[in-house]
Amino acid sequence: MIKIIDKFFSKNRTEELSFPDEPNVLFGRFTDQNKTKEQYESWDKSKSLYKEKKYLEAFYEFFNYLKDRNLDNVTYTKEESKISFTIIQGSKIVTGTINNREVQAEAEVVRFDKLDVPVMRKLLQENYYLYFSKFAIKNDIYTLKYFSPIEDAHPSTLYYALKELATEADMYDDVLVEEFDSLQAINIDHIEKITESEIRIKLKYFRKWIEETLKRIKEIDSDQFTGSVSYNLLNLAFKIYYLLTPEGKLLDDIRYIQGIFYEDDGSTVNEKNHRMVEEFRNFQQKSDDEILKSFYRIKATFGVARPTAHEHVVNFMQDELEKVKWYVENKHPEIVRQMCEYIISYTGYTFGMPSVANDLLMIVWRVFNPEFFAELGFTHHFYEPENNKLSAESIKKRIHTMVSHSKKRHVRISFNANNLDFNSVNDFAISFINEFQNLNYNL
Repeated sequence: MIKIIDKFFSKNRTEELSFPDEPNVLFGRFTDQNKTKEQYESWDKSKSLYKEKKYLEAFYEFFNYLKDRNLDNVTYTKEESKISFTIIQGSKIVTGTINNREVQAEAEVVRFDKLDVPVMRKLLQENYYLYFSKFAIKNDIYTLKYFSPIEDAHPSTLYYALKELATEADMYDDVLVEEFDSLQAINIDHIEKITESEIRIKLKYFRKWIEETLKRIKEIDSDQFTGSVSYNLLNLAFKIYYLLTPEGKLLDDIRYIQGIFYEDDGSTVNEKNHRMVEEFRNFQQKSDDEILKSFYRIKATFGVARPTAHEHVVNFMQDELEKVKWYVENKHPEIVRQMCEYIISYTGYTFGMPSVANDLLMIVWRVFNPEFFAELGFTHHFYEPENNKLSAESIKKRIHTMVSHSKKRHVRISFNANNLDFNSVNDFAISFINEFQNLNYNL
């Protein structure tokens, strides 16, 4: 594990590229790959100092690495004999201390009125699956705790331990409050609200995309095109996850839906499709207020998707494009469109890629969903649905800007926009995915 993480944590990168004329709307999820040159240098220093048993100096550099200056997601202070720190991950805050003997960290998850056997049973079961941390009780609060002797807390080990602690606490607080009436949310004042306009647009497209997808799959012969139904439903789940960025219970529900398809439970694909459909129908029965509770903005320190080498992304895209060919040759354009968007949405959901890769794929997102982006305030359009026209010049210019900006960090990066096909949205998407495979963002 240490070798894997070191491969990604020991290089330089350039600063983020931004387009100030575009609205401040966040898509996708925080990824561990977007660090500055100075942060990677701190990571290397942390390992070296730890090897020399200069523990406090080592972990001070560790937190230098972890902190995102743009998000202010980590705070830490070094005293003579210890380091105190706080880490923000979504709706939860991790606090802890490190001295020359041990590391202690905890996240307060939820508050309870009284000890409840079903709650304790659930948390005890969850403890079985946790590797570094454990649920515990502190006064009237269920907490997630981590402890380690300093000799067992190599920076790579500590990284994964704090990641587990932070991400699990972030996931469970909303789930537990939703499931058990005796529990209350705690320590959520740091959560940021998004504008009323953005919230309403997200609610609108949440309902719109579900309604359109359920209507579309009704018109598909589920016996002949079972796989295409799956592509529609999975794309819907990944699309909501990436473009609408729900948090809390809604995020947990979306993860559950996509997980239905990948369960090894002996169910047929048709049976899995039916279960996913029922879950999406359940969403349509929820009130607006219930859905809106899950739309807010968070800070994060740890990415959910693990850093992924480009060849793994390429292998996935090649396999999926092979499946697309039959639908192209047999003239099923709507299925082709959904399969192509699925390739993009699955990539964004599953693979931890550097910002240049995600930013390039956002071009395809905007081509596929022009009305959504227009309502959010994106005034520059890559595709005009009213006249079915792609803006080849604008797309090529955006690609050139992104790739050129990332050259210092990814010296072998390449994207030949002249290989793109602008005859139709589907032709463009297929050609883009093909060319994306040559990107080579490996460090």
